[in-house]
Amino acid sequence: MKLDNLPADAILDLGDVSTLPKVARNTVPVPRPQNFAEVIHMDIIFGPEVSLGNIHYGLMFADCYSKMTWVYPLQNLTSDIRKQLDAFFAHLGMLPRRLISDFDTKLIGGKAREHINSLQIHVNAAPSNRQDKNGLVKRHWQTMVVMARNWLASSELPASFWFYAVKRAAEVCNYFPLKIEDGTWNTPLQLAHGIKRDLRVLFKLFSLAAVRREHQGNTHLNKFEAQSTPMIAIGRCQNSNGLQFYNPKNGTFVSSIDYKIQNHVTSGAFFGLKYQPGTFIYRLDESNSIFAPFFLWTLKCMFIHICLCHWLP
Repeated sequence: MKLDNLPADAILDLGDVSTLPKVARNTVPVPRPQNFAEVIHMDIIFGPEVSLGNIHYGLMFADCYSKMTWVYPLQNLTSDIRKQLDAFFAHLGMLPRRLISDFDTKLIGGKAREHINSLQIHVNAAPSNRQDKNGLVKRHWQTMVVMARNWLASSELPASFWFYAVKRAAEVCNYFPLKIEDGTWNTPLQLAHGIKRDLRVLFKLFSLAAVRREHQGNTHLNKFEAQSTPMIAIGRCQNSNGLQFYNPKNGTFVSSIDYKIQNHVTSGAFFGLKYQPGTFIYRLDESNSIFAPFFLWTLKCMFIHICLCHWLP
C-alpha cells in the first residue's frame, strides 16, 4: 500500500499509484522463543483425493522453539478443527501463548476462533498473499512433501495413502539434527522433551509386513493354518508401542507388535494397487480455498479435448 500525503483538496493522479511494487520479504530470522510451545505455527493441508479412513484434510502444527512438527487428521473443516485442536493441546500438556496461521477464515474465524479465544490464546494471521509470514510451516511442508511423495513412489501406492505419508514425514523430521544459536547441534525431539532419539522406532513406511493373527473372524485358527496375514505398515500406533497396519483386502486397520517386515516386494505390487505418478499435496490458503482435485476421468477428458483440437480443422 501507499499512503497519500497530499493536501485534502489536491487531485490524485492515478498514474502515481497504478503500479505498486510488492514489499520485499523480510529475510532477518525471527528470534527463537525462550520456551517450548510458546509460539506454534499451524496450517491446513490436503491431498489429491480422500485418504484412507475418510481423511479429507490434515491439521499441521510446528513449534517455533524446538521445530517439532505434528499432523492431525481432519474429516471436515468445521467441527473436526476444534476437536483436533483440543487433541493437540492435550498432547502438549499445556496451552500455547500464541498461534500463527495463514489468513484463512477456517482457522482465524468462526467456531475455531471462538474456541481459541475461550482458551485465551492469542492468534496472529499472516497478511493475505504473504505466506512467508507463516514461513516455519511452509519450510517444513516443503521437506515433508518430498519425503511423502518418495515413499508413495517407492512402495507403488496410490494417492489415497497421502495422509499417512505426510504424518510419518512429520514424525521423522523430528529426528533430524539442527543447529541452534550457540553453534551446537540438537534435534527437535530433544529440545522439546529433553530425551534423546531412539532410532529403533524408525522403519520403512508402507513396507509389506506379515502380521500375526490367531483368529479369522470369530473362528480360532488351528495349528496347521497360516498364523499371519499380509498388511501394509502405515505408521506408528498412537495408543500403543506397536505399528499400525492396513489390510487392503478388507479395508481394516490393525495395531500390533507381532509382525515381520518383508523387503523383497513392494506393497503396492503385492496387493495389485495402482501407483499414481505426479501426486501433489497442498497447503490450504486463500489462493486454493476450494478443494477441487483432478480425478482420473477429468484428466482423460482433457487429453481427448487436446487431441481433437490438434487434429480437427
